[in-house]
Amino acid sequence: MFDEESLFNVFSGETTDNFDDVKDDEILDDVEEEIQPVTKRRNEDDSLNDQDGKKLKVENKELQKFREDVAQQPTPIVADTFEQETSRQVANIAGLQGQPTVAEGEQIVLSHQVRHQVAVPPNYPYVPISQHVPPADPARTYPFTLDPFQRVAVSSIERNESVLVSAHTSAGKTVVAEYAIAQCLKNKQRVIYTSPIKALSNQKYREFTE
Repeated sequence: MFDEESLFNVFSGETTDNFDDVKDDEILDDVEEEIQPVTKRRNEDDSLNDQDGKKLKVENKELQKFREDVAQQPTPIVADTFEQETSRQVANIAGLQGQPTVAEGEQIVLSHQVRHQVAVPPNYPYVPISQHVPPADPARTYPFTLDPFQRVAVSSIERNESVLVSAHTSAGKTVVAEYAIAQCLKNKQRVIYTSPIKALSNQKYREFTE
């Protein structure tokens, strides 16, 4: 049997611990190194939040100023508006219809619609197009009666207003262009005329110089 002393004598020596080898200063240094990056990240996040807050304030001020400027601008007033539908007969030509149902040379009916609307600032001295008085010496005359859209466009040109004409083939857009060119030449202005093909440009140039 083993006695109590011999039982514990199996351990050749006394156990030693090394816990005291790690100094308290080293532990504190490690803790401080861990705390510093966290604190640095927090400071960076706070700085970014401050920048975002300042940027948001600037954007809000700019948006508020824009809204104030818009509110101070005068609201346009519709001074003139009308709509008219009409139709005319023209000779059918190749390419005028996608799927021709009328033989070439026969008369076909083309329908078109005229929409006219003018919005001007308050107190603007605008005269409705229906009250327009043509000049005594027009820039160009025609041996036929103008269609409604041609008449409106020509009247606008005579009033030195901008005109945009969008219409189907053979509707008579060239008539409006010719009047605009004639008025520019009458006022000693330069004109630039473009067309889809060179042959048509040469043809129109000859017609204008005759």
